[in-house]
Amino acid sequence: MTYEELKARAEVIRTSYAADSVTPEAVGGLMGDLADYIHTLELTPRVVKVQLTELDAMVQTQAAAIQMMKNPNRYTVLSKDIVVGTLAFIGDTSLHGVTQIFTTNLLLLPDGTFGEDHSHGDVFTYHRTWVIRAAGGLTEVGKWTAWAVATGNPTSVTDVISEE
Repeated sequence: MTYEELKARAEVIRTSYAADSVTPEAVGGLMGDLADYIHTLELTPRVVKVQLTELDAMVQTQAAAIQMMKNPNRYTVLSKDIVVGTLAFIGDTSLHGVTQIFTTNLLLLPDGTFGEDHSHGDVFTYHRTWVIRAAGGLTEVGKWTAWAVATGNPTSVTDVISEE
């Protein structure tokens, strides 16, 4: 359905309303089609929920990596139904890799994963890249690099646990 078609249907309903002959079906049908049309415009990024345990699985192929770079979504990261961070994707025009940017109060564990250990009051931004084509320091094609701290100064998990 095009914008012009929706506009013409709205005019028919407007005219019918003035003649006191508009039907709920006509209005409801137009509203549903209008909502579908607005959704196709992709005016604002959607916020999508993803489980913390699913971050690795979000990209497993070159095609998925390229799609993530073209996808304007922001992700809300959940752990046990609690929001623990936000996730975004960026890429480069040479298609070397897609980078996850994870902002959270979770601490990176020594094994390179995230668990339940967290900071009280500090927020960190971590990043990693799924390598599409080798370039620079990116050499392991088809794999995620290790998480690295982009901002913040996280203390070790041991320091935070001993404070509690």
